[in-house]
Amino acid sequence: MKMKKIILALAGIVLFTSHVNVAFLATNDFSDVSQTSPYYTAITDLKTRGIISGYPDGTFRPDQEVNRAEALKIILLGAGINTGSSSATAHFSDTSSTAWYAPYLNKAVELGIVQGYPDGTFQPAQTVNLVENLKMLLVAKNVALSNVTVTQNPYADAFSGQWYSKFVEYAKDKNLIDADPQNKIYPAQGMTRGKLAETLYRLLYIQDNGLSSFPATTVSVPVQNPTPTPPPASGTGVNFTIDPTLNRQTISPYIYGSNEITEDNGQPREPGMKLIRSGGNRWTAYDWENNASNAGTDWGPNSSDSYLSDSKTPGDAVKTRVDAAFGLGAAALITVPIVDYVAADENGIVTDIASDTNSRWDKNLPTTPGTLPLTPDLQDHTVYQDQFVTWVQNTYQSSLNSGKQIFYSLDNEPGLWPSTHPLVHPQQTTYAEMAKRTADFSAMIKKIAPNSLVFGAVAFGYSEYLNLQSAPDANGRDYLDFFLDSAKAAETSAGRRLVDVLDLHWYPEAKGGGVRITDSQSAAPSDAEVEARVQAPRSLWDPTYVEDSWITADVLNNGPIELIPWLQTKIAAHYPGTKLSFSEYEYGGANHISGGIAEADVLGIFGKENVFAATLWPEGFSNTPDTYIYGAFDLYLNYDGQGDGVGDTSVSAQNSDINDTSVYAIAKSSDSTVLYIVAINKTKNVIPANVAVANSSAFASGQVYQLTAANMKPQAAGSFAVQNNQFTYQMPAWSVSLWVLKTT
Repeated sequence: MKMKKIILALAGIVLFTSHVNVAFLATNDFSDVSQTSPYYTAITDLKTRGIISGYPDGTFRPDQEVNRAEALKIILLGAGINTGSSSATAHFSDTSSTAWYAPYLNKAVELGIVQGYPDGTFQPAQTVNLVENLKMLLVAKNVALSNVTVTQNPYADAFSGQWYSKFVEYAKDKNLIDADPQNKIYPAQGMTRGKLAETLYRLLYIQDNGLSSFPATTVSVPVQNPTPTPPPASGTGVNFTIDPTLNRQTISPYIYGSNEITEDNGQPREPGMKLIRSGGNRWTAYDWENNASNAGTDWGPNSSDSYLSDSKTPGDAVKTRVDAAFGLGAAALITVPIVDYVAADENGIVTDIASDTNSRWDKNLPTTPGTLPLTPDLQDHTVYQDQFVTWVQNTYQSSLNSGKQIFYSLDNEPGLWPSTHPLVHPQQTTYAEMAKRTADFSAMIKKIAPNSLVFGAVAFGYSEYLNLQSAPDANGRDYLDFFLDSAKAAETSAGRRLVDVLDLHWYPEAKGGGVRITDSQSAAPSDAEVEARVQAPRSLWDPTYVEDSWITADVLNNGPIELIPWLQTKIAAHYPGTKLSFSEYEYGGANHISGGIAEADVLGIFGKENVFAATLWPEGFSNTPDTYIYGAFDLYLNYDGQGDGVGDTSVSAQNSDINDTSVYAIAKSSDSTVLYIVAINKTKNVIPANVAVANSSAFASGQVYQLTAANMKPQAAGSFAVQNNQFTYQMPAWSVSLWVLKTT
């Protein structure tokens, strides 16, 4: 069908969009795709062509990630490929010839559009990422790539020399995809149904119209009279411009997590937490058969004791913690030791190096030889972790079947084993052993718990990221690149993905006034320390920010850290589809408002930057009744003290002053009548915030909840009127404000 650009003036006003957005005279009838959606034109066009039809409830769900089966159907229909003559064959061990997607899968296999995994599966429910989707689409459309040359990186995070390079270069040349302001496309990010529709629509549009590329701009023809879009915010102070239709990113609930459960008078202080981790140095030498553990030099002189549990019942130390996590409605992240030995008893200080003949230690192995016993042998001085994982899965089978989650972590901070566990692992950790240990233990876990996620690397900090703490076999190789490559190779060998999450620890090295911010929980820090702490979260993402630390000075030549984009680039290049986690992090300042400000900023960044999981390590304040850091969590999870939390979808929030302020906008996927805005004032002065919300429902009012120096918990701070989707608010000094906007 030929498309024509349409130019229309309404009352002398011409409405422009950032890309071609030709609206049709008929609506698409999807209840969740309004004319303000950035995918409205694409979805309407594809529905008109009969390529998409949506769900039985009348929705299209544009922000929902699209799986391999759904993507395949849409792509084949978009390519005009007739599936009628395809054979009714299962092809893969996890697909059926009677499944709804079978005709599309059969034809795609026949035409060489898709291939299965080495284990003979297709994994129809697995999310498709951007570059995988591009490949499927361009192959299905028989796009010739022989003349495409890639001489330089197409985007800041999409590199030449990768399997996807030609597909991305073609997409860039034809303007099939959009980059963000930092020229990044996030190749490993899961595709949503809306993004897939937009990419397909653009390709069809240029082919239908004989164009060399998709036009950058044209005029939108509204179907009905839309809610007027306000101009960008402007005025004295800072300007925030929110657009719920742009940069929509599902927020993983697991970023709101903590290590252990800190209690106050027997009650958990984090009732809204979504992930509880049982990890740390003590769990490296945990013996699940008798609950003995040894924290090495981290807690005294290598003492084996009953710190984790007084019980002698196998697994009770873990069960207590998983039960507590489930009681909070949270997922549990538990540690599987992968070192050679674990504590055999609770008899106190150990002085001799672990060995097969040292009775103070039990040998630790991934797999039981022969048949798994029903109960562990407590006298053989050997611990088999497949028995532990089997016990966990059996103990919580009904909970797991009901939707609760248990994740598995491969030990803790292996780069530090020679210093934290010198009796268990006295020699320096090597690249080679980490590849083998990771493959052996993760394969065991996946065999027993195939639907559970495995967290790997669990690296302690930047020096471990770079070279595994100067491993003897580093040979100039980047360790995280190596780890991802080896995990990908292990998948190829095993025929299934073994490591799902790249897990790291992040304790900022930033200093202020000579004090490292994580070393201080003071209620009266210096101005320099406060400034360093409230600015430190910018090192997670900001290409313009350079903190005062040995990392920027000695490693990066006084350049920015940009931690999360740097890590996501590694994942895209070395093992696409791997999730990112920080199972330990902390910014200090628990007893000062600067700690709450930094934590609120970090949580906003994690949601915006597609981090999968994060668990706070409450260093130095685990027994403190209240802290500003927990107050920041409350602002996201329990802002009114009644259990109400923010939404589940990060959306575009533009900020005119990222030095003094931060802003995060969060929508609720199930309710467009409410919008949450987290606004942070990082200074000692009141800052007026001029806020404009574009392309959204018409909001009428806002409620305010605030975290300030006056109180460690969020406090209700009144309400205000919203007119024409604009308002100005005076942000108090050193504060985090949550504005809950409503249409009524």
